[in-house]
Amino acid sequence: MRAFFAEEISDAATELKLEGETFQHIKVVRLRANEEILLLDGKGKYAYATFKSLEKKYAVVEINRVETKKQIANRAIAIGLVKKDAFDLCLKMAVELGFNRIIPVQSRFAQSYELNGERAQRLLIQALEQSNSPWLPKLEDPISFEDLVENCADYQNVVIMGMNVGHSCESLPPLGTSVLGVIGPEGGFHPEEEESLSALKNSCAIHLPCPILRTPTALAALAGVIFTKQRLLD
Repeated sequence: MRAFFAEEISDAATELKLEGETFQHIKVVRLRANEEILLLDGKGKYAYATFKSLEKKYAVVEINRVETKKQIANRAIAIGLVKKDAFDLCLKMAVELGFNRIIPVQSRFAQSYELNGERAQRLLIQALEQSNSPWLPKLEDPISFEDLVENCADYQNVVIMGMNVGHSCESLPPLGTSVLGVIGPEGGFHPEEEESLSALKNSCAIHLPCPILRTPTALAALAGVIFTKQRLLD
């Protein structure tokens, strides 16, 4: 079943007009009349619908039923800015892995460029449609490393993928429902930055038995650790 992004889905709606990027997407894939589709609003709603018609500026779908998915935990990911191709992959993986916030960080070894917000949002929506994820993460504006350290106080747990300091995954205690994962840019954080994060009372740095991980690989590995320690894989 094909999935499409629909920004607003009402529990009471029986018919919906899809415009903009979603309309263009439907035109490209050439849906057939009465074909079953899935609509996602990125806020937890799944709408099972039937495609009815393609008008000049919008598509018409009939809503059959709406389900609301419960978000299990508040999981955010902070990523030291990496090269654009790698960051694009991180955006897609963050959607697939269920993070609800993505925080780009300008650390000492990070890349320096201006993010294209509109392009990034399109990538997030594409990943949402491809993965059928109920949640579209919010992409924050890039922040400084100093601001990242301050923001860590907003979470029960901060889990850092360490290169210079760290412990085994077994030493990480069970995590609460509010977790910030932190990954450095290519080459990692500067040792002083990593030490300042590791010194926080609510943080724990882990180190996998691997030499160097690409940032997207580190993101996937860190997500697995977080899922395990939140007992989501039990």
